[in-house]
Amino acid sequence: MKHTIVKLMLGSSFALSFGAVASDLTADSGSSNAISEPVSNAHLEVQILTALGRDPQLHAFDFSVSVDVGTAVLGGTVDDRVNRDLAERIATGMGGIKLVVNRIVVDAGYVRSQHEYDRERE
Repeated sequence: MKHTIVKLMLGSSFALSFGAVASDLTADSGSSNAISEPVSNAHLEVQILTALGRDPQLHAFDFSVSVDVGTAVLGGTVDDRVNRDLAERIATGMGGIKLVVNRIVVDAGYVRSQHEYDRERE
């Protein structure tokens, strides 16, 4: 549980810090599109990763997410197609995402890492 909370806190603080810095830069430079698009992409990446990490079915898998102008690219490995499709549905449901490219690999022999959260529930 502590590991998940730490990841969520770090991701959130990164997004907030990055947003504040980018906000100051855009106010000074006047070129808001040059800065706001990467900030928006990073914000969506953190949102998707947070949603995947909070899902009880998916929290133990390691995912990668890359967002570029409304297109999210998902990566990682899961043990079945149901989990792959669930991750895609979660990403698709995020505001600002128009298209999801699902590159998550399904490997029936994949063994999920046992996070502290799982050990506490046993």
